[in-house]
Parts: sequence; C-alpha cells; structure tokens
Amino acid sequence: MTMRGLFSLTTAMVPAAALLLLALLVAGIADPARAGVTDLTVIPLKSGLNYIDDFATDGRRGLIVVGWRDNGDAWGYHVYLVMLKLAAETDAWEVVTAGTGQQPGGDGVPQVDIIRDTPHTVEDAIASVRFAHGRVDGQPATLLIIARREVLTAPSVGSATPVAFDIFRLIPNGGDVGRPSHYFARIDTLRTAKRYCNADLALNKELHLPLPQPYVGPNLEDGCPK
Repeated sequence: MTMRGLFSLTTAMVPAAALLLLALLVAGIADPARAGVTDLTVIPLKSGLNYIDDFATDGRRGLIVVGWRDNGDAWGYHVYLVMLKLAAETDAWEVVTAGTGQQPGGDGVPQVDIIRDTPHTVEDAIASVRFAHGRVDGQPATLLIIARREVLTAPSVGSATPVAFDIFRLIPNGGDVGRPSHYFARIDTLRTAKRYCNADLALNKELHLPLPQPYVGPNLEDGCPK
C-alpha cells in the first residue's frame, strides 16, 4: 500500500482530533511539551564568569564560564564550562558534564566536560547553546538546550535546514561510576518541520526563547538571505 493509500485509510478510521495529532507528528513540529518541558526561562550569560544562585533544583549555586576559542576564521566558537558548588565544601566547585561528545562515561554514554556552539558567521549560526530553568513533567528542572542546524546533508552551510533541539536535564548521579555528582542527561531531541538558516532564530520561533542581542541574521522569518 502506498503512503497516500495508508493515509486515506487512516482518515476513514480515526476521529478528527486523532488526525490532527497524526498530522503534527508527521510534520515533525518542534514541541517542547512532547518532552514534558514547560515554563522555560533562559539563564542569561555573558563572556567570563557567570555565578547563578539556585542553579540546581536543590538550591545549589552554579558557575558557568563562557570563553571564546578564536580560529582566525569563521570557525571560532564559544566554550561553556559548567560547575556546581559542592554542598560539603564551601570553596570547592565540581565540573558538570553533559551527555554528548566522544569520551564515554561510566555507563558508556558519551560525556564531555566542555560544551561548545558553532556560530560560524553568526548570521548563519549552525549550533547554539542555551541554559534555562523550567519544568519537566511538572517538576522543576535545570536544562541545557543545544540547537543544531542539520547542515551535513544540505547543499551548503548557508542553506535552509531543519533544526534539531537536544534537550538535557541536570540530574544527580544515582551511583554511576565515572560521572560527577551531577550531569546533564539528554531527555529528548525535537526536530522542526520548518527550515532555518540561523539556529538562534529557530530557538526563538520554535521554543519561544529570546534572541541574542543584537540579532544579526538576515530576517526574522527563517534567517535566510533573500
């Protein structure tokens, strides 16, 4: 049976509400509620040291160090080092890892100490990083969101592409060997149906997160040159 025939058969068998849900799933609309994520509030960051009170949901203070790694070309990038204040030691900070990268953690899930973006020319941002507070399934959560334009299969880096949002939640270590006391675990990946030429704009349009200031993309529709 063709896909057209299957969809026609489906329309004859299910009510309109179910068809709407099916259409949304087929379209691949990015919806943070699919991951149970609501009430997103971005944590503002600047270059250098960013101390964040109540960074973790247990009230612990956080520190995010933001630096620029210059390449002398369009492939420089920001690095983000995330740390948490240890409860038992007032002067000690512990690195928070993220479940992405090349080095395996204790259970084989890749972990990295440093998170990075890929702004490229900034106008065509390929990958952007956001930290936020919000809720997951109604429970308070500290989140890391990485927006990735899927450029590997595109004609060029500047072409309009779907965007994937990797959503990570800060969680305590439940006894896994090879991990720090807290780390970011990926809870979902959402993908857009619409194509964008700027990852920052995709975060704004799809997840309603504020644009960086100043925003330098070509437009506020899809970020693509006209």
